[in-house]
Amino acid sequence: EGEIRRSDVEQACQTAKRLVTHFERTIIYFKELGFIIDDRDTVMNPLGIFGVKLEVIAHVVQVRSRFYEDWRRLMERARVKKSVPVFSAWSTAYGILPAESRVKKRLIVDAGHDLISVFVFDNDGITDHRVCLTAGSLNEIGAHSAQVMRELIKNNEGIEQFLLTGELAANDALERILHNNLGIS
Repeated sequence: EGEIRRSDVEQACQTAKRLVTHFERTIIYFKELGFIIDDRDTVMNPLGIFGVKLEVIAHVVQVRSRFYEDWRRLMERARVKKSVPVFSAWSTAYGILPAESRVKKRLIVDAGHDLISVFVFDNDGITDHRVCLTAGSLNEIGAHSAQVMRELIKNNEGIEQFLLTGELAANDALERILHNNLGIS
C-alpha cells in the first residue's frame, strides 16, 4: 500500500507476461494499454497514485518458441548485431505515420499480393485487426476488404481516414474501390 512507483509498474508488467506466456510460446510484442488500481480506477499512467492493488491491461503477441529460435539463429548467422522481432502491422504503422500523428485513430490497410492486413491504429498502438486473403480480381479483393473494413469501422468509432500501403497500393483502382465502398477519405 502506498504511492505507485516505476518499479511497481514494471513488476505488474512482468507478472502479466508470466501469466499469459504459454509453455511453447515466446512473447514478441507487449504493449500496456492502461492500468487498473484497486479493482476500480482505470488510468493510463499510474505513477504517483496511491493504491493497494495494481493490474495491467495489455496487448500481447506470442509466437511459437521453435519459430522464434529459428529466426534468432538465422539473424546470428547473418551477423545482424541487433535483431528485433517486429509485428508487421506495428512496423507498417511506424513506417508511414510521423511520430506526432500516431495518436489519431486511423484504419491502415496493408495490401500485399498474398494477404491484406487491416488494422486500427490509435493512441500509438494497434487496437483491432483483421486479415484477408487476396484471391480473385481487384474488384473482388476490394469488395471483400471493404466488407472487413466496414466491420472494423463499426466496432471502432471515430475513424476518420484510412491509409493504404503495400504492394497492391501502387494500383490506384484499389484505392478508388475502397473509397467508394467506405465513403471516408
